[in-house]
Amino acid sequence: MSMMNLFSIVLTYHSQVCSEARFRVDCERFLGRLGGLCAMSCKASNDPIRTRNIRVAFLDSGVDKEDGMVGAAIKSKIISCKSRSFVQGDAEDGWQHDADGHGTHVARLLRHYAPTAEIFVGKICVGSKVSGKEYDGVAKVRDYITYQRRTNLALIWTQAIEWAAKDCDADIISLSLGSEDDHSGIRHAIDRASQHYRKLIIASASNDGGRSGRSQPASLPGVICMHATDGDGNCGGINPSPIIGTDNFATLGIAIYSQWKEKNVLLSGTSYAVPVAVGFAVCVLEFAKHVCNIDAEDLARLTRTDAMSRVFKKMSSRRDGYDFLWPRHLWPNFKTNPKLDKESVSEEIMTILKSL
Repeated sequence: MSMMNLFSIVLTYHSQVCSEARFRVDCERFLGRLGGLCAMSCKASNDPIRTRNIRVAFLDSGVDKEDGMVGAAIKSKIISCKSRSFVQGDAEDGWQHDADGHGTHVARLLRHYAPTAEIFVGKICVGSKVSGKEYDGVAKVRDYITYQRRTNLALIWTQAIEWAAKDCDADIISLSLGSEDDHSGIRHAIDRASQHYRKLIIASASNDGGRSGRSQPASLPGVICMHATDGDGNCGGINPSPIIGTDNFATLGIAIYSQWKEKNVLLSGTSYAVPVAVGFAVCVLEFAKHVCNIDAEDLARLTRTDAMSRVFKKMSSRRDGYDFLWPRHLWPNFKTNPKLDKESVSEEIMTILKSL
């Protein structure tokens, strides 16, 4: 490798790390100001629709209860005690053990980008069986079939997604995993969650670049597929090729700062873009129920995949062939005072609801 090529790689890496930091800090400020706006605009604090937190269920490798951020969320019940493991032979609290780190990183990102959400953890895989290598950023379904060889894969998915949609009554189901193969059980479970239970489902695209397309379930109808960019919206080179004539949503998923076993790590993968996008969806729902003052029926309609896709279109701009999600596209004054955008965003949301 020439010195020039090495310098270019280092420069790109530095740029990605810096862009992630800017993205994260700007979002922290936005979330704080939006939270204040929602609190001031709440007109009926005793109304169940406004007192119930938005619920997010994610299926992954569990979480590590020894992680500081995760442990605090479990203790405060932000991460629900109704969380569970679907892994054969796991103890009742097996969902609190994560041998790989993938699920823990997803949980940390949800806490950061969806701080008001109630989180449900569904553990469906174990340790290194999540992926071929550590921190590759996407859980491969086929890699843990050997571990679950005595259990039908479709049954695991059906149980876990049914649990998320019905038992947890999650508003959003977050899936940072995928399979290159077509599984009828996965298709059935996703269709039931999106069509029967009317849940918003966001799933990771894949990390194989142009060598493969979108994985399942991200490729299925009723699912918002999420790709990864750096903090400035630049394609990270791991996404499947964009599909002409459809949404190609993407957000931060490259060079994300996290911690594992008290050590700092940088993560890249479409898996990590999913909880960031989930956080933006939670923002929209919180804004709608507090500021727009919508009723339970309209909130349920806004939680549908087709409705949130339209909101995401308003929150995105085209870049490198993908639709880069960034709150400023919907809240132009999000860095200074999102209150200034109260009427315009409310109007956008109500217009989308009326068009459904």
